[in-house]
Amino acid sequence: MPLRRGEGKKLSEILALLVIFSISFAVLATFLPAVSADTDGIVTADAWLYSEDGAPVNHTVIGEGEKTTVTLEVSSTVETETVPVDVMHIIDRSGSMDWENKLEDAKTAAKTFNGFLGSNDKVGLVSYSTTARRDKGLTSNIVPVNNAIDKLVANGATNIGDGIGYATNEIIDKDGRPEAIKVELLLTDGLANKPYGYGWGEDIRDIEYAYNKAQAAADNGIVIFTIGLGSDVNATMLQHIADITGGKYYFAPSGGDLQRVYEDISEEIETMASSMHAYFTLADGIEYADDPTIPDNISGNILTWDIGKLEPSTPWTVSFDVLPKKGGKNIPVNKVLSGVTYNATAGVEKALMTAGGCWILSPEDPAVKATFGFVVQQKEGEDPSGELEFQDHAIDLNLHSESIDTLTISGTTSTFSGTATVNGESGYWFEVYVEDNGKSGDVFQITITGPDVDYYAGGELAGGNIVLHSGGSSGFVPFPKLFVKVKVRPVAIFTYSPANPGVNETVEFDASDSYDPDGDILFYRWDFGDGNSIEVPYDGIGYIYGYEAIYTVTLEVEDNDELTNKTTRYVTVGESVGHLGNVTGGLPGISVDKGRKIGQKVNIDGWVEVRNTDVNTTADVIVKLYVDGMLLSQTQKELGLSGTSSDTQNITIPTKWIPMSSGWHRVEIEAWELGEDGDELPIAPYPYAGGSTEIYIQKVGKK
Repeated sequence: MPLRRGEGKKLSEILALLVIFSISFAVLATFLPAVSADTDGIVTADAWLYSEDGAPVNHTVIGEGEKTTVTLEVSSTVETETVPVDVMHIIDRSGSMDWENKLEDAKTAAKTFNGFLGSNDKVGLVSYSTTARRDKGLTSNIVPVNNAIDKLVANGATNIGDGIGYATNEIIDKDGRPEAIKVELLLTDGLANKPYGYGWGEDIRDIEYAYNKAQAAADNGIVIFTIGLGSDVNATMLQHIADITGGKYYFAPSGGDLQRVYEDISEEIETMASSMHAYFTLADGIEYADDPTIPDNISGNILTWDIGKLEPSTPWTVSFDVLPKKGGKNIPVNKVLSGVTYNATAGVEKALMTAGGCWILSPEDPAVKATFGFVVQQKEGEDPSGELEFQDHAIDLNLHSESIDTLTISGTTSTFSGTATVNGESGYWFEVYVEDNGKSGDVFQITITGPDVDYYAGGELAGGNIVLHSGGSSGFVPFPKLFVKVKVRPVAIFTYSPANPGVNETVEFDASDSYDPDGDILFYRWDFGDGNSIEVPYDGIGYIYGYEAIYTVTLEVEDNDELTNKTTRYVTVGESVGHLGNVTGGLPGISVDKGRKIGQKVNIDGWVEVRNTDVNTTADVIVKLYVDGMLLSQTQKELGLSGTSSDTQNITIPTKWIPMSSGWHRVEIEAWELGEDGDELPIAPYPYAGGSTEIYIQKVGKK
């Protein structure tokens, strides 16, 4: 079933499940595997063995090739919850979407999908044609998103790469949540032909651009589901984008098929967001025999099913067959009599139940030591019943995403203290494994404290209680999801084009893939490797080199916490490719009114400083101002001879703009030297002394 609005419970009712079964050679018995619940309810599980004719197995020896059915049942007294999801629609609004009612069908299907989302999910909208724009940021209210979808109009070319880039920026840098599953839904009916192509057909540079944006999304944990509408799409490209990010590609022959596609995707996302899964471990000598129910995943001897949500008192049941590899083998079920209860901590932000370990969200290279204390004691102060008592000792854990750090507790009274070094921003498993030969009723309670960082969500978090039963037991302890937040450095990333530039040729440097995990990047500082450098508030800039050489280009980014990070690339500049004018440029700038709505006047002021270096000839400079790629205003100035008072001028271009649509709009300024024949010549060291910024226009009536 797809996700439905209104599903889910409050924090204290979040459940997760780790069910571990095993078929081995012990006493045949119905058993209760390790499960988890909160104080408001309990999740239980049972398993039975049946012979091939459906009768309960009452013997311990079967013949070679004799099939035996295992039935597993899981039930709960409360409703379980799925992990929250952040979804960004990326909808094609190019001119071809107006044909055969495709855009209207896409609107209907996308809005239907939104209706499947739960109350804890968020959804937003990016649309694209020649350029991309953010129509609506992530929100848990689907009404404004549906309204933005309804207002889409088909026109222009197909810029798939920027569509992905804008959506990724929204999820990672703006309103996305670290704990949420991150998804983008990319819909197109055509071929990638912008920003590099001419707007028709397909351009290999635009395909590569889209791949790079998809890789950036994948690097940030985003899954992209791609949808090709009609016969004019590049299915290979869409499949590759899905493969890069771990998503799926769907083909819709016509607009009428989109409803089915979006429903299928909603079910895929529901499975991704499932907080409950069942695991069955086959013992040595036993193999899985297919029917009647195929697991969702088989890895070695571990069978896995995605349970999804559990309704109160509505059991989840699965059956499957097993076979002994040799005749005469015993195939009973291990008698693992252990249960787990979870005591939720009230008022803890972002504390979610997870099975098997503790999640820690930490920054990249934070140089922080997180301190953890473990207190393990018997039930209500009773004397230890285990045969061994574990002595106090210190541990030093190195948490990283490639492996699981495991602490084994033996006996019934143990205290542990120590530190854990946290490396890299990610989720980390810390796992405590309990072994005991105690009597019925022994309880192990484990408390995690710390770490000592700038910000700690929730203070002390209580772990789980393992209730031991007679006959001995073992099980994994579930812990809450723990978020650790420190000031995280931004990540500097840039590309440049063309790949093999020449002297006097514009090299476009693009830092749009740079990001700040916990805020915004405010400044981009470029060192071009030839003695020139510049600081700008936007992520793209062009540069012209005057000599053939290999230049070391360094980008330093600074975020809102005044933290910086750098990256370096080498740019090889070859022989000259053309004429360069006599005008040099300084730092451009743009200022715009903020907080404007549709129909309200926006004052825009652009400026750029330019200088004529020719002592014999005056120079003419033209400055242009664009909004969303459309020329809004331009002005032309004459610079005096080099050495005169008028050889350097700060050219300003004030203008006004009336926005007719809400969302993000891009404002750009360009300056060019005019040649003798009217040609626009680059201005060194910056190609056209250009710059850009973005302005957000609100809808009418929004306060």
